[in-house]
Amino acid sequence: INPEIPGSVGNGNGRLRYNVFGNVPLQYSDFATAIANLQQTNFNKFTDNFISLTILPADIDWFDDFSQVISNMALVARVAYETGMKGILLDLEEYGDYDMFTYSNTRLKYTSTKTFAQYWNQIELRASEIMQAINAEYSNITIFLPIGYSVIWRDYPKYGSLEAMGVLLPAFIDGMVI
Repeated sequence: INPEIPGSVGNGNGRLRYNVFGNVPLQYSDFATAIANLQQTNFNKFTDNFISLTILPADIDWFDDFSQVISNMALVARVAYETGMKGILLDLEEYGDYDMFTYSNTRLKYTSTKTFAQYWNQIELRASEIMQAINAEYSNITIFLPIGYSVIWRDYPKYGSLEAMGVLLPAFIDGMVI
C-alpha cells in the first residue's frame, strides 16, 4: 500500500508525493492531520506500507542549493517513522519534461559548463546527503525503488557507455549506498 499524504502546500494538488524534489518547503504541520490518521489506523493485512514519492517537481538542478530537497526528504522519513511505515517508495522515473537524470535535458542549468562526469559526481553527492538526512530520522528505513539499473541496461549495448547514453540515474542509486 502506498498511502498518499495530502497537505496544503505546493503543486500536485498539495500532495506530498509531488512536492519533495524542489524548493517548496514542506512543514510537519502541513501533514499533521494525515499523520494522526495514519497513526490511528490499525493495518492488519497490509503491514509493509510505504510513503510514495516521485522526483517532482524537479525544478532544481543538482548544482543548485539542495538544502530544501534534503530537508523535505528528512521530513518524509520522519513521517514514515512516526506513522509506522516500512519506508519510502521512491519513484525515480522521469515523467514528461522532468528529466533530472538525463544529461541533455535543458532543465539542467549547467550542462554547458559542467561535464557528464561532474554531474555524475554531484548526483552521487546529493543522493548521499539525502540518505544521511533520511537515516538521521529513520535509521532502519527501507527505500523501495520501482526502477533501477535494469531500466538502463536494456539500451546500454546500443551506446556502449552511460555517458554516450546521457543517463545519470545510476549515479543517484550509487550515491544512496555510499
